[in-house]
Amino acid sequence: MEQGAGIYGYGNFMKGVDTVKMHKGSMIKGHLNKFKSFYSLEMQSRSVIGSKNVFFGTFHKLSPFKKHELIRLGEQSNITSGHLFDLSDEIRIGNNVTFGGNGSQLWTHGFDLENTKIQAPIVIGNNCYIGTRVLMMPGNSICDHVSVGAGTIIAKSIKESGFYVSSNLIKKSDIPSYKHNDGTIVVEGNNFYRKEI
Repeated sequence: MEQGAGIYGYGNFMKGVDTVKMHKGSMIKGHLNKFKSFYSLEMQSRSVIGSKNVFFGTFHKLSPFKKHELIRLGEQSNITSGHLFDLSDEIRIGNNVTFGGNGSQLWTHGFDLENTKIQAPIVIGNNCYIGTRVLMMPGNSICDHVSVGAGTIIAKSIKESGFYVSSNLIKKSDIPSYKHNDGTIVVEGNNFYRKEI
């Protein structure tokens, strides 16, 4: 740990992590973070990890790629709370990257139908914002200067800066109203309608 770096808060759990490097002013400042069974955590200057995040690799000596099980958090980058990082392979996060909200998941592995584990790194460039509940799949990257909207699934690499979301708003129909249907029942001013199968 360099000057000003530290682990604060309560209930932070770290087991089976081979190396931890915390550069100047970097902090695990939140509570109830879990770091389990991976090779390396490196936090560059003034990077921050908040609360209730989970970082996990494979069981010790199970993977032949153990040295790739690492996370590197760039300068002034911030992981807020409640995010999940699968470290079956490398996750490299650039400088000035924020994981906002909560519930984002980065996965570096999957399986084929014959139960072969397939893994690949994830790389995020500099000056990026990752919104709440983003799902990022193995082997994909995000270039510099990208904002990713809430709920986006990143199943291919983002190679051009900009704002990205994974779904288009499509109008399927008008909004149905059941208030005046024959089968609507009113109980104490509340409307109830049951659809038959």
